[in-house]
Amino acid sequence: MSELMPRQTLQALSNCHATVAALVEDAFRKLGEAKRLMNVSLGQSHDSLFHDRISDYWLAEPDKPTSAMRDSLTTIQENFWRYTLQQTGVRDMMGPEDRERMDKMFRDHTTPDFTEDNLLATLRGLYESRDEITRACIESCYRRLRPCRWDRQHKTNSPWRVGPKVIIERVFGIYSWIDRTELLSDLDHVFHMLDGKGFPKYPGDLQTRARMAAREKQTSFETPYFKCRAYFKTGTLHVTFKRLELVAEFNKKGANGSNSIP
Repeated sequence: MSELMPRQTLQALSNCHATVAALVEDAFRKLGEAKRLMNVSLGQSHDSLFHDRISDYWLAEPDKPTSAMRDSLTTIQENFWRYTLQQTGVRDMMGPEDRERMDKMFRDHTTPDFTEDNLLATLRGLYESRDEITRACIESCYRRLRPCRWDRQHKTNSPWRVGPKVIIERVFGIYSWIDRTELLSDLDHVFHMLDGKGFPKYPGDLQTRARMAAREKQTSFETPYFKCRAYFKTGTLHVTFKRLELVAEFNKKGANGSNSIP
């Protein structure tokens, strides 16, 4: 678990968040006090602190936490969570259901307190549930890489089993979907776990390599498990598997759904 992010780094991030939050709370209180003093001396018509488009009406009661202060502290907390999730690659390690729960917390602004204990609990939970996460990723990838027989857009993709090569649509371009990048992440996760290599590591993971290829207009690239060719005009990614024995294991576990993961 320490390979994701050293504990001392988690502690430093937690301490930094606490310091930043305290400074922001103090700043809001001081702004509120300045607003009150200006109002007493100059009246309500001349107590504005900011230029146009920035309201300071929420500073009327400096000793009480205002909605603006709470919103600011929530934003800061979410920024720290997003940074940590990005640096550790935690989101890419999650299964589809866990990702949706995490995304919902950000949408609803209900992320847990950014503390070292919560950070360690999140990483520990992922590490301990890695088998269940891998099963969910296998199920998702196995289903999505095999098109329905009546809706086959690419003959390369068999509806019966995942073959030595697959074509994934909408990976690149303005019509690319975020779930395609998550499919790449899940696929990379599956092959690392089937090979007993643990979680994929940034920046050599499949999703990051695909993003780099798009940014650099690189039409071909490789990772330890995949040879990839990018077609930017059509937005497709052609993925050739380098370890066919892992493909066979993937098909077996995807069909059975309940086999143990190494």
